[in-house]
Amino acid sequence: LHPLILHDIEQQLAQIAASEPDAITVVDLPLLVECGLQKKFDCIVMVYTSRKIQIQRLMKRDRISKREALHRLSTQMDIEEKKHHAHYIIENNGTLDMLARQVRYVYARLCRNRM
Repeated sequence: LHPLILHDIEQQLAQIAASEPDAITVVDLPLLVECGLQKKFDCIVMVYTSRKIQIQRLMKRDRISKREALHRLSTQMDIEEKKHHAHYIIENNGTLDMLARQVRYVYARLCRNRM
């Protein structure tokens, strides 16, 4: 993660904290764990999908072969290892409705825990 990006994120978080101390702030940071930044956040919510679906989605999104998708994923930390760093894991293997229910559940828990 480029230091300027991290600095910008930290500035934005500080501004939000100053204006809304009780705000729940979401930072979408795919390389959070790989960069060792998980300690900078109060809570880590991970959206997880199986390796099989991860490969299928990557192939479709980037229009690449299975071989290329596997190569790209091999350069990243294993998704199963990342799960150990998460406070909440949202499973994204099903329908959008199933995903939305899990997001609402996690959001409700976060709202309850910030009090």
